[in-house]
Amino acid sequence: MKSKLFYSVGSKSETGVANEHNTDSLLDFTILDGHVLALADGHNGPGGHGALASKLVVESIKKYFFNRSYQEMEKALTNAITYANFTLHEQSNKDEKYRGIGSTLAVLITRTDKIYYAYAGDSRIYWLRNNELQPLTRDHVVNVEDIPNSEVSILLGKNKDIRFGVSKNPILAQPGDLFMLCTDGLTDVLTEEEIHEILNDTNTSPEHKCLLLTEKVRAKNGSGDASIQIIEFSTIAEPNSKTTKKSMRYFLTILFASLMVLVVGYAGYLIYAKYVNQPIPGDEPVEAKDINNKVRSQDTNYPTDETAMVEEGDDAVSQLENKPLRTEQKTIKPESPVQKEDRPKVSKTETDKTVTKTKEPVKKDTKQTTTKEQVSNNEQKFHIHKIQSGENLYRIGLRYHVAQQKLIDLNGTKATSFIAGQELKIPVTALHKVASGETLKGIAVKYKVSSDLIIKANKMENNQTLKNGATLIVPLP
Repeated sequence: MKSKLFYSVGSKSETGVANEHNTDSLLDFTILDGHVLALADGHNGPGGHGALASKLVVESIKKYFFNRSYQEMEKALTNAITYANFTLHEQSNKDEKYRGIGSTLAVLITRTDKIYYAYAGDSRIYWLRNNELQPLTRDHVVNVEDIPNSEVSILLGKNKDIRFGVSKNPILAQPGDLFMLCTDGLTDVLTEEEIHEILNDTNTSPEHKCLLLTEKVRAKNGSGDASIQIIEFSTIAEPNSKTTKKSMRYFLTILFASLMVLVVGYAGYLIYAKYVNQPIPGDEPVEAKDINNKVRSQDTNYPTDETAMVEEGDDAVSQLENKPLRTEQKTIKPESPVQKEDRPKVSKTETDKTVTKTKEPVKKDTKQTTTKEQVSNNEQKFHIHKIQSGENLYRIGLRYHVAQQKLIDLNGTKATSFIAGQELKIPVTALHKVASGETLKGIAVKYKVSSDLIIKANKMENNQTLKNGATLIVPLP
């Protein structure tokens, strides 16, 4: 029996004694084929808001991976950090109070038994295997010789473009492996030997290890916020062979006893049916067919055999069609009003059912009459967008009001490589040729699309006049 690898996760964040608010953010969540841990240390701008910066970063990572699966995780991780940096940078430029905010980041993803990671700033990732603790990251600081007092050189949100570290090849996880993500509030206070001593305790859960580390930081009056995430791998022990054999014998015994009960019960049923449950003489069961015949013979108002056969089904109708029709004429006497009331009434709908049952007209499928013009009107329209220098998938999706995943599905690797000059297929509602006298509002009403979306897709000004004969991109609603 092959052992199964599984993992457990713990996390903890402690506000530094010198801080009024905790500017760290951390979260972990399950994805379709694995688990993600993300941790960020927010840096205040002149107006503060460091907590907002770290929260935006980790939420962007979750948005990128939640309920999605990527074939090449290294590329997906790179794109995710680029997306998080763009989100934070865009936020910092929205309002003067957010100017200068930034954040570090450490991300670890486990997919089956493979480990992928990436980092930016001075947040770290450690790996414990065979009692040996080693860092997987390098601090992005100005002075590496004095890391605790040195300024961080790389922060998400500071610039439009960012450099960061990402794993080139995944680590194959083994039973006993432990990975820890942490901010500088831990590593500035505790030494690696102190951290190793707590992490190496195999009788302590990941959640408890996080608690012990933060308590040790508090005991040393750590000034900075300390946040920790731990994921630990273990395996289910193979079952003992003696126990397995014993369980198998017990299972077979129960199965044999159950079969014997079923056999004895069935034999008892046969004996009861043969010797005990005998029918009383003269009380033979009467079939439903005989009952119907008796009822028909006693009821003078019951319809004739031929009429009954027509009402009973298609087989009876087919038999009547093969019989010769009676051609003799009878004198029809007018009925009195009393006789008409006594005669059983047959509704028109019931007679229609009898007559039309065998010759029901075939209804034509109206769906097959769809014209070629209707089909062509339902075809998806596409606009060919030429990638410009500095563009990315997120911006293009915002401009044309299309989800990034849909652009990736349509364009494949072109949507992720982003080489200037390449062309992308953009799904749109229509490519409208402006006629004389047309207005933007009228076009928006025609295609049931917001005017703002049309303005954004065509990079127009709000009061820009439409040119006669120009092609206008009408995005998806």
